[in-house]
Amino acid sequence: MLRSAICNTDYWGALYISTNASDRLTAALNDSKFASSYNRSDVLTFIWNEARYPSIADSLAQRMGNLVETARIAYMRPDNSGSHPFQTVNRSSTDSVAVYVDPWHLASINIQPTTQGSRLIYNTLVVILILIQQFFFLATINGLYSQFGLFGTIKARRIVIFRFLISAVYAMAGAICTSGAIWAFRAGWQVNGNQWALTWLALWLFGHLNFLTLDVLAVWLPPAFLPMGLTTYLVLNVTSILLPFELSPAFYKWGNALPAHACYNILVDIWSGGCNPHLGYALPVLFAYELCSGVLSGLGVYRRAHYAVVAVERDERTWQGRIDKAIEEFTTTLPPMREAKLQEDTSIDQVEPKEVVKEEPNREVLGDREALAGEIRRVTSQIAREQETLRRKESIGPSFSLV
Repeated sequence: MLRSAICNTDYWGALYISTNASDRLTAALNDSKFASSYNRSDVLTFIWNEARYPSIADSLAQRMGNLVETARIAYMRPDNSGSHPFQTVNRSSTDSVAVYVDPWHLASINIQPTTQGSRLIYNTLVVILILIQQFFFLATINGLYSQFGLFGTIKARRIVIFRFLISAVYAMAGAICTSGAIWAFRAGWQVNGNQWALTWLALWLFGHLNFLTLDVLAVWLPPAFLPMGLTTYLVLNVTSILLPFELSPAFYKWGNALPAHACYNILVDIWSGGCNPHLGYALPVLFAYELCSGVLSGLGVYRRAHYAVVAVERDERTWQGRIDKAIEEFTTTLPPMREAKLQEDTSIDQVEPKEVVKEEPNREVLGDREALAGEIRRVTSQIAREQETLRRKESIGPSFSLV
């Protein structure tokens, strides 16, 4: 019953005093026969789960040990009436005297011993690694899409499907590496292969929903507020699992809605064999993030594609305007008769009815046409060089595009 209460996280620990422990202690102090068979470990029992916030659980176990030691010292002192427990001890029996000196030992029932050194990073560095993986992958994939102009050339539906699949594959690889690192440094931790597989799946889901959520922030937040938004999201997730909510003011319980807190509760449930049964809220929280962020991320792709097409059309109008301006500047430098002849030849080239017989242009007109073609090639080459220089500048440096 007490173990079930600890498993259900109703309490952090339970101190249990065995039945008839006082009577057995009194009998051992008075009779050497009972003293020789006296079991000091069958007096006080402490039940706890070290896998749930190991640093906090270790501190609780240490304080419980101090309490038991203080109780032993207090037992050996005289009471308020002046009587001393040693007066009732059978002094002729060394076993009875030994029981008086050391009357009990605290027996510990640890549901999941978690003593390895790496346990201290399970609620900090593990979560940060997953978030950093998805952050940099999102930055890289968005930078490549922007650099090659894929949002303006590929259908948005295909981009949504491809991004979802490639992010799922990357999240799977990242979860394998992270769970593998946990198992590589478990140092005798009593966990099995099934628990590793469940840990991998939980981290996979957590990593993928973070990719989608970060993508949502990158799409819908104004660029000026994007760094603050991403940093705030990371810090809030990490701080939601640094300490249990029992040690924090009630205000901070809103952290139950953050994916990192839900993921950590799932991991503790996996590692301790079901002794943290919060899956009823943790899994719905994670799947809610996966669904909502997936929909908003998909809408964000359509938004990017729309603005990319608008930018392509704007660039085309800019190109055409620069070419028209170059043609206009070139034709204004020609004599009026040669300009009229050039425009006439150009119109005949564009629309040439069958009944019209094309005449051979003279050398001056041919030279003008070649010069005009050369001017157009010069302008288009200049535009291409400007765009290539702009792309190179965008792809150089420690900063890259998230939007």
